Amino acid sequence: MSRKFTKIQEFMSNQGNVNCAKFGKSTGQLIATGGQDRKVNIWKIGCPNIVAQLHGHTSTVESVTFDSEEEMVVSGSSGGTIKVWDLNSERMQKSYNSGHKTNVTCLD
Repeated sequence: MSRKFTKIQEFMSNQGNVNCAKFGKSTGQLIATGGQDRKVNIWKIGCPNIVAQLHGHTSTVESVTFDSEEEMVVSGSSGGTIKVWDLNSERMQKSYNSGHKTNVTCLD
């Protein structure tokens, strides 16, 4: 028996490839994406446009994740840096040179 899937919404904005996407677990309404354009975009189900665009990475964004309350996002880049973002202020709170010489591909 085959399953049928229904498209809920389509988001279009990142310039270049989207390398990662993550649903927030608290509400299930927020999605963070990151990609070649070095930005972290925050989307909300039901809203056609980006609700926040976070700038600060100098290389491709490879991974993103939310905190449990969906107030913070953590992103990792191909340059080995990890950034912590506050979604209320839409500002970077911390930047870590993770010690990785290449991609930070997983944050959980």
